[in-house]
Amino acid sequence: MLVMKNQFEMNVNISEILLNEKINEKILLIQNEINIYGQSKIISITSCENSYGACYFSCLLGQKYSLKSEKTIILDCNLYHPILSQFFDYEENCVLNNIMEENIDFSKMIKTENDSLSVVFSKKNDFPTEIFKSSNFCQFIDYLKNIYDHIIIITPSLVEHKDLILFKNYLSASFLVSVKELTLRKNVFEAVKFLENNHFPFIGTILIDYRKQKIKKK
Repeated sequence: MLVMKNQFEMNVNISEILLNEKINEKILLIQNEINIYGQSKIISITSCENSYGACYFSCLLGQKYSLKSEKTIILDCNLYHPILSQFFDYEENCVLNNIMEENIDFSKMIKTENDSLSVVFSKKNDFPTEIFKSSNFCQFIDYLKNIYDHIIIITPSLVEHKDLILFKNYLSASFLVSVKELTLRKNVFEAVKFLENNHFPFIGTILIDYRKQKIKKK
């Protein structure tokens, strides 16, 4: 059983944040934008830099879907800087890195928080390209598509754009997360240009106030 940690400043967790009417309205608008693009099966969340912003927004969106009883899974595919596990209490077991093992049981990589929300954690790997290119990873995505209504992928950041491009053909929607005070406006424009020029199903940029969503260090 996974439990969200109360690690955010102002001592609130994701579920409590969702009670905020303004945030609820913004998430609903985002979900409507996703639906306009048609089948919202696989959604990527990308950041300009390696930060908590993409993970935070992925958890927020995933929880919102799960509250509507829509089966959702969040994958931490930023193996360069995997931090999704810091948002949860869990016992470390099989992670995405194990996907290269022969005869891997995909179900063992999935950890369930409730009936509608699951997650897949990762460990740091400085050379994950072969994982994303592997037939096992492709089969894993197909496996998840048969189970979940929504698959939220936290991708490598724009810093690792050569790996980011490997996700494009899986996606039905794509977002860029920009963290206030960490991301230069010029870098946001360059990131948007990269996503559009490479024909990602890009919907828009999510602006996160890092001071409010920063995870506290233990």
